[in-house]
Amino acid sequence: MKIASMFCPVGDEWDIAKLYLDLVPKLSREAIDIVRRSGAEIHTGSAERLSDALRSPGFSILICMALTTPQGRVQCLLNNMAHVLELFTAAKVVEALDGVSLSGWFIWFTGNVPLTTVKSRITGREYTIFYQPSILPHTLSIMVPDTRGLPKHLVPDIVIFEGRIDYVGWGKLMDLVNQGKTPNLLIEVKLGIKRMRWEEPQYVIEQMSEYIKLLRSRNIALVSLSSIDPGLRKRLEELGVAVFENITSETTQNNLKNYIIKALSTQ
Repeated sequence: MKIASMFCPVGDEWDIAKLYLDLVPKLSREAIDIVRRSGAEIHTGSAERLSDALRSPGFSILICMALTTPQGRVQCLLNNMAHVLELFTAAKVVEALDGVSLSGWFIWFTGNVPLTTVKSRITGREYTIFYQPSILPHTLSIMVPDTRGLPKHLVPDIVIFEGRIDYVGWGKLMDLVNQGKTPNLLIEVKLGIKRMRWEEPQYVIEQMSEYIKLLRSRNIALVSLSSIDPGLRKRLEELGVAVFENITSETTQNNLKNYIIKALSTQ
């Protein structure tokens, strides 16, 4: 971190790099600490960039800044920040539940391998947490008639089911819903930085609308690092989405904690 902080980006990525240095070390450390207190460790598998961001934030920013184009550097920084924020939010779910991890935390993007299963000391129940599960096969969604026109990035960030669930197969999260097992809670996490298409308001609305229609989650929330546009917030709330802005704020985290407990305590 000392070495990384000595570099001064001169391009379009300066503001993003500064936010990265301020944010990623703190959130990474807190997420890892929460997971360890729950009795587990985070295993990142082939997600090497995320592993670096979690365990060596200074090294990870140097890797991003070594890319040859400003666009590549910005995308690398934003992707790492987004994934760290997502895992931080997943850890906050376990913290809110006062959960004990019944397995290690395994990250396998879109693979539909559970991130972990936890038992809550508050509700006395077990919950399976999926991290970036795939709802429908991305390539097949182009050819299957009833999925034409849907956003192709059907990968919600955090999906929580009551009870233990094993691996359900890539692109097969819909199988659980079709069997009558709907998520108790779905959380989408955004940076609130309009540098990527998936952060644009219209994309967010379409994305959340499809998740609601396909997964029929009992509770759905959007967590944002920064403030979001008032118009977007209003449209999300009209869809029934609970919005939590400025998630690094202690007040917002307490509000999210209360929401999680209520959502996962309700039958």
